[in-house]
Parts: sequence; structure tokens; C-alpha cells
Amino acid sequence: MNSINELPEGQMGLKMISLIADRLSYTRTPDDRNCLLIVKCYQPIGDKSWQTIGLRVETDLDNLARVLQWYDRLEKLPIPKHVIMQCRLALAEGFTNAVRHAHKSLPLSTPINLEIRVLGNCLELRIWDSGQPFDFEAKISKFRQGKKRQGKKTKYRDYQDELGACLMKIIARARSQWQQWREGKYSRSGADLI
Repeated sequence: MNSINELPEGQMGLKMISLIADRLSYTRTPDDRNCLLIVKCYQPIGDKSWQTIGLRVETDLDNLARVLQWYDRLEKLPIPKHVIMQCRLALAEGFTNAVRHAHKSLPLSTPINLEIRVLGNCLELRIWDSGQPFDFEAKISKFRQGKKRQGKKTKYRDYQDELGACLMKIIARARSQWQQWREGKYSRSGADLI
């Protein structure tokens, strides 16, 4: 693979988020922003914890490190490690989608707001962007249909395999983008960098 353009299309990031999330929504807010809500429930370790933290960053992929550092505060809470890692990945993908897609035509100074709520046995991630809304349900309906078809017979191993395949594609995409960046060929606004 020599270029990001050689990666298969198909909303791998949204698919991966839909595999991780127990509840997922994308709504238009009264202030003309969009809010991606990712909810992951878990069995708490020890005492249930309640916390809300927020962050506001500009539309720049370089802010991903800051977003992840902010998120890493949750590692001290009684949340299972696999939930922390899955939600960290979902947050990274949600943030980069806002930068690459929702804000691709907007100035770098356009804010992206993030919020995390830890509510006893659920972790809620919210990402607000200022881009044009899109038909979220149409984009993820095929992923949800696949889950429903498998029903209760879905095995954890099948879930791991599908999530692993998504992760491998995302890693390959990131590796290609990193190489393009090193060569001075990467642009955050390029629609072909999806």
C-alpha cells in the first residue's frame, strides 16, 4: 500500500465506533452544532464513580495528542481497562472524523467540544462539531443490521475479529497518513484522505 487512496472506502471509523458503543447517536443541537454521543456500559470495579470533564480544542489533527492526554485521566477511575481502551479508540476516531469530515472546509480556529461523563456503570463520550449534518442513521444502518442478523448468537470472538479488522485498517490508514505527512504530502482538508 503506497497511498491513503488505496484503502477501501466504507466508513471504517464509524463501523468501529458502532461495534464499541452500546448506544450511539448523532443529533443536531439548537445552536446548529452536531453532537456524536457514544455510550459504553460496563461492570464497575469497586465503588461506582461519577464524574464529568470537558475540553475545547481547535480543528487540528495535532490536537489529538491533547485530547487523548485529557482522556487518560479516566485511567484512575474504577473502569475496566478494556472499556478505557475501547472508548479511547472511539474518542480518537470521533475526534479525527470531526476534523477530517465535519470541519474539512472550516477554519482551523473552529472549536470542537468534547465531554466525558462517567455515570456509575456507563461512560458517555460527546463530541460536538460545527459541520453540516449528515444522515448518520443511513451511514450506520448496515452495521446495525449486521448485529441484529447475528442476534444473541453473536459470540464475543466474532466481535473481536470484526473490531480487529477495523483496527487494522485504521492503523494502515494512520501509517499511510504519517508517511505522507513526513514527505510533506498530507493535508487535513483533502477529501481523499478519508
